Amino acid sequence: MPQMHDATHAAGVAGTQLHRCVKGHPLNPVSMAAWQEGWSVPRTQSFSQVRKCKICKHDIPRNWVRLGCEKGCQDSVCLNLNCAAKVLDSAKRELAVKHRTVAELETALLEEESLLVKEAAVDSLRELGTSAQSATPILEKLMLKEISHKDDRFQGTSSSRNSIRHTFLANDGTHPLLEYQGCRAFRVKVAVTLALLRETRVLEDALLGDDPDVAGRPEVREAAILGLAELGVQGRGSEAAHLIERLGLALSDEVETVRIAAAHALRCIAPAGVTEAAAPFLVEALRDSEENYNMAPESMGGMPIRKWQDAEGRRLFELDLVAALSCLGASANAAAEPLASRLASTKQTSAMRWAAAEALAQSGALEELRKATEHCHRPGKTDILHPRPKPQSTSVIEEVRRAAQTTLERISVK
Repeated sequence: MPQMHDATHAAGVAGTQLHRCVKGHPLNPVSMAAWQEGWSVPRTQSFSQVRKCKICKHDIPRNWVRLGCEKGCQDSVCLNLNCAAKVLDSAKRELAVKHRTVAELETALLEEESLLVKEAAVDSLRELGTSAQSATPILEKLMLKEISHKDDRFQGTSSSRNSIRHTFLANDGTHPLLEYQGCRAFRVKVAVTLALLRETRVLEDALLGDDPDVAGRPEVREAAILGLAELGVQGRGSEAAHLIERLGLALSDEVETVRIAAAHALRCIAPAGVTEAAAPFLVEALRDSEENYNMAPESMGGMPIRKWQDAEGRRLFELDLVAALSCLGASANAAAEPLASRLASTKQTSAMRWAAAEALAQSGALEELRKATEHCHRPGKTDILHPRPKPQSTSVIEEVRRAAQTTLERISVK
């Protein structure tokens, strides 16, 4: 008879599968869990503050999103890239043994409790291609499914098993998370699969606004836009030509994740040559991104509202805009001024400078590039309340000149 300390040892297949706990329960995205508090368990020995990843053994703070057992078992996996890849690979191995046909994959999508196994099933359907079109109704249902993060009787307390109210994107505390990263990745994969199967009815509903219940949810809009972006990656961007204007409008969406997705989609579709209709929206978005605040209406106090909470997301958004404008060529000549500003600005990254120089060259704004070859910092007027800014460093000035000169030389060689 096993002793009490052997009760939690791995038994059978469940103990060898990274995406399940030792009792075979699935590990799904959770946060704010503190199950070991209470009678006979000292707080210093409980899991109220820190858990450890069972793969990499790193600490997982209590308010971070992780893969955990919703039934109270102690196994947890962090969301580091290596650990996340290992648990997904484990789920794919389990799926390969049990479900191989399209019908079996559909059954797994409907009945499986593990989100990772469902994600593996969607990957398998995408690899099958058009032969998996019979799964379209199930995929559409999964894409529109509203994730209801479970609330137990400890909701709002330190002992809550699963609460997203105090969980923030990227664990940086800047802006709240709408849904866990695993749920978001699953929804995006479903949208990508629908797009590749040419079943875009739900994607069009999310962008065109024909169904308010669908279009009013930012997580669905983001997934639909990223599904269209995959068409551009696969060289099928012309299939999304009728939605280009809607993608342009999405660049000014109130939710920043949707704006980032729209810029990425236009960048991916631009090489297909069907994004001319989005040129005015791209130019306007590039100009608007220079300011990070909007004024609230008088009914809300007229105070400035911050547009971007995610600084890295904002940089990626601007890079995608510049790359899309570069593909438009002469159609983007109206963007010469904001592109030249980004080429010569002090706070821009090196990637942005070179991308802006390339976009200027493709749009035919060669005069702006020639000016940049002789760039020098000219501080503007100042007063007591606005002291004179620091001059640009020599390295920044040299990089601006080098990017402009190199781009001009490459064009002259062609």
